Amino acid sequence: TYYEGDQTHILLTIQDVQEVREAKNRELVRNRIFATAFRDLYDQVFEADLITNEIHEIICDEDGIQRIPGGQTLREVIDYRWEHLIHPDFRRQYMQEMDMDTIPERLASSPSIYFEVRRKTSFTSDEYHWYSIQIQFLSKSYDSYKIMLYMRDIDQTRREDERNKRALQDALVLDANRAKSDFISRMSHDIRTPMNAIIGMTAIAAANLGNEAKISDCLQKIGVSAKFLLSLINDILDMSKIESGKVVIAQCEFNFHRMIQGISSVFGQQAAQKHLAFNVYLEENFPLTCTGDELRINQILMNLLSNAIKFTPRAGAYPCALNAKRPRNTSLLCVSRSLIPASASARNSKSASSIRLSRSPPAADASLRGRGLG
Repeated sequence: TYYEGDQTHILLTIQDVQEVREAKNRELVRNRIFATAFRDLYDQVFEADLITNEIHEIICDEDGIQRIPGGQTLREVIDYRWEHLIHPDFRRQYMQEMDMDTIPERLASSPSIYFEVRRKTSFTSDEYHWYSIQIQFLSKSYDSYKIMLYMRDIDQTRREDERNKRALQDALVLDANRAKSDFISRMSHDIRTPMNAIIGMTAIAAANLGNEAKISDCLQKIGVSAKFLLSLINDILDMSKIESGKVVIAQCEFNFHRMIQGISSVFGQQAAQKHLAFNVYLEENFPLTCTGDELRINQILMNLLSNAIKFTPRAGAYPCALNAKRPRNTSLLCVSRSLIPASASARNSKSASSIRLSRSPPAADASLRGRGLG
């Protein structure tokens, strides 16, 4: 408006503000998004100066970021919260982490300081929640050292973590119990084999009390089966191997021929009782002394032979040939067999089984026993 003589003039201007309005709207949307993310991440944020002892609360809303004076010094805020908010069990930790004198030194060696405490949800509440507190370096000069304090209620997260941890522990206990049951179930087959041999040899010895040679042979076979049974029982008693789920394959020298003789003496008698022809063929160049886990090999062979005798028809035959192969760094014990009933021709098909023995490190001790192989 301006005046010219006795006339009043009004100046009207028209301006296109569409771009300005759109820019303000975009800024408003960005502020809303940022404010929402800010509130989701943290419950309270403070800017503090360790030298001037000032503290400001950072408020983020649609209008942007605001710095609200705390009304108290940083030291007073720390002390007041320690007394009225922090759970008694966490007060010592809180004061150690919030020590204004040591914060700069700790931040010099770490990008942030993070700790969790239990505190009241408000000054008027008696309910305690888990809160995380994070301290980060902001800036420093000759007369100031500014830090940021971020606080967040993590009680729900902690509760979920505890539930997940309990569920995991329950699952581990269930798996351990299942492993023990599975172990016992698979070991029962191993146990029955030497037990049957001991019972059978005892019955034969009782029927031949006047035959010293026969009794001596039975006692020798009973001794072989008893030692094998004892090793299995020791495995069962060592439940730590069951819970860990680990099998230690020992690396020690043993007399393979003597082991085969012991096994043959046990199963030869069982085969005879079932009227089966049982023969073992050990290749001529098979070494006398081998290095490996005698117990594991013994278990495998006894399981194979036990099943063979169990499922071979009466009056059948079970030839068993043993030979050694050494491809690369792995040892293979090959057991070939042919099931030949008495009425069958010599053209019956043959089959072979290979036992792959994974070796343990050289430091493995023969006294370390693992689980049975079932």
